[in-house]
Amino acid sequence: MKPRAFVVNEPLRADGTPLVSLRPAEFFGDVVCILEAGKPPPDPMESAQAIEDALQGYTSQDFIVLVGEMDLIAIATAFAMRATGGHVNFLKWDRTHRAYFPYDARLPQLFPHHHGKRHNAELAPL
Repeated sequence: MKPRAFVVNEPLRADGTPLVSLRPAEFFGDVVCILEAGKPPPDPMESAQAIEDALQGYTSQDFIVLVGEMDLIAIATAFAMRATGGHVNFLKWDRTHRAYFPYDARLPQLFPHHHGKRHNAELAPL
């Protein structure tokens, strides 16, 4: 299966044109837009459910594109990490190079016994 690059919600300028190009993200996989471009739905639970549904089958080969609403990206990151046991790849836009650069985040200590099943993270105070 070809990797996917998930865009939670594409940011738009006031005139309705895209703020950034998603075309360079296609180098890393099929671009999948989760929510309608522009402003997200007013109901946060509706947005979270749509994100969770879109990320079914998320693998450690897929990416989350870091454009759009930060709170929605955080929700997508949580669902992606749950699906992979604590690993998520990001694509970050670099204005200087006008390209996306990949990097990964791993939090395996939050999911030490992940075997494709859902587990609740347990965090202890420092």
